[in-house]
Amino acid sequence: MFAEEIKELKRLHKLKLAAFFDCIRLKYRFEEKAHEWSDWIENHLRQMIIRVQTKFIDFETMAKNFKYFKSVSEEMMPEINSEIFNLNEEITILLNNFSTIFNNFEIMYIDHPEGLFIRVIQKSLCMIAVKLLEIRNSLDKADMSNDWYEETRALFSNIKISDIPTVSQLRKICKNESHSDYEELKFPEVLRVATVVIEEVSNNSKESEEL
Repeated sequence: MFAEEIKELKRLHKLKLAAFFDCIRLKYRFEEKAHEWSDWIENHLRQMIIRVQTKFIDFETMAKNFKYFKSVSEEMMPEINSEIFNLNEEITILLNNFSTIFNNFEIMYIDHPEGLFIRVIQKSLCMIAVKLLEIRNSLDKADMSNDWYEETRALFSNIKISDIPTVSQLRKICKNESHSDYEELKFPEVLRVATVVIEEVSNNSKESEEL
């Protein structure tokens, strides 16, 4: 079942990304394009984060059933390890998806260096990725203790969908900041190969506007 979910997730992400990049190639007036950006941010980019947050809720439910790891027996280990694996997998998938989006935006920015909003979104992806890597590192060193659980929970509380700016926030940021604030952006190295990596969507966009 999990493998089927992963396969379907890959298919949907690929379709959504392809549709988005096809959309921004078209010559819309600004407000029409702003609507497309807003829809993509809310219904695609932020939904990726919500999926991982939902998986963490499953992990918290399991932790509650096991008294938040205050006392762990051998009988509990299969279920605990399964939940940790599933959460870790979701995080790695999200990291790879963000990496793919970052790289697509890098190509877009090369074609349209006036588009500061592209860099703002890229920086947001990088900042979230750093937080996700901290969580993944915590999961990797799991010692099944209450202290470890509380540390992981605290790290996860730093992941918020508001880390991805809305279109109105992008407008304000672009008005008050300059390209020099976003030089030499680099997506963190993920290292681990995820079960699913979204295929790159080629972007030959010739039309892009600064927010």
